[in-house]
Amino acid sequence: MIGGDSRAQVLGLADVNDFAFGVAVEVDAGGSGQGADFLRALPEHRGTNHQCTRNWVGNPAPSISRRIESPPMEPHAFVKEVYRRMTLRHAASQPPISWAEMEKQSQVLQAVHELRDLLPQNKNAAILDIGFGRGWFLAACLKLGYRELSGADFGTVHKDHIRTWSERAIQLYEIEDNIGDFLSDRAEQYDFIHLSHVIEHIPKYSLLWVVDALYRALKPGGVLMLRTPNMEGPCANSSLYVTLAHEYGFCGSNLESLLDICGFDDIRFHRTTTFHPTLKQRGGALLRSIFLKESEIRHRMFGVNTGGIFDAELVMTARRGTMPPLFDPKYR
Repeated sequence: MIGGDSRAQVLGLADVNDFAFGVAVEVDAGGSGQGADFLRALPEHRGTNHQCTRNWVGNPAPSISRRIESPPMEPHAFVKEVYRRMTLRHAASQPPISWAEMEKQSQVLQAVHELRDLLPQNKNAAILDIGFGRGWFLAACLKLGYRELSGADFGTVHKDHIRTWSERAIQLYEIEDNIGDFLSDRAEQYDFIHLSHVIEHIPKYSLLWVVDALYRALKPGGVLMLRTPNMEGPCANSSLYVTLAHEYGFCGSNLESLLDICGFDDIRFHRTTTFHPTLKQRGGALLRSIFLKESEIRHRMFGVNTGGIFDAELVMTARRGTMPPLFDPKYR
């Protein structure tokens, strides 16, 4: 059987759309036929019902009626489904972690080292971690003495043990669809919101919706902290395509611009250092510095860098400014 484009070429038609209209003849609303099936499969006719009484070579078409209704999977739903399946496949290999185990993990100790000067001074500050995963950020906050902690993520039913890490239970919330919807009824509730490797999972068309929601959910003067792969880092392609659920990539300039147009002030880039590095880690850092310097030279010569960060990760903070929130469902 000849494909649509090949048939069009055989008949001397410009493209597959010309083929559809020029060869799938005698098309009327509400009917059936092979030509109608082909016509309905085209993007501009998907979901409509047509009749074609002749097939593409002019023979009578069999009486076949099929309505094509296949709306594409919405990107937010795709990301959620990816993580649902990951949990389904690997939940057994990731048993609940007790506080005694968690507080000693190297990732938690590293986070304590990094966050000490970035978190609010008030230990009763309302802190929200979106996409909290296995809870390393929340654990670091607990070790630093913070008491009003919340987390939001997919699949929280498998992470309920995190509530038990503190005598004052950590509030955990399920993100049913997307971050913007989750935050829509939480205006000015938080002093600090943290997203680590989350914003790159948000479709580009929805970035304003989500970042406006983050801005609105912060109290005046509240701080947003973001961590995301750096597209001006040494392995940008690997960082972007390492997971199925990445939707967009950031460098310093486009992330700063996004935060700025959503109202954030005092936008800062942060460099991180290793907590109590071992001799092996020091050697690795020295070796990496050679490649990072090459990346810096290349981007300064040929790119448009903002922030001067050429490592694999961007770490940024921004403060809610005085501009009124622009949060609006039309940006969803």
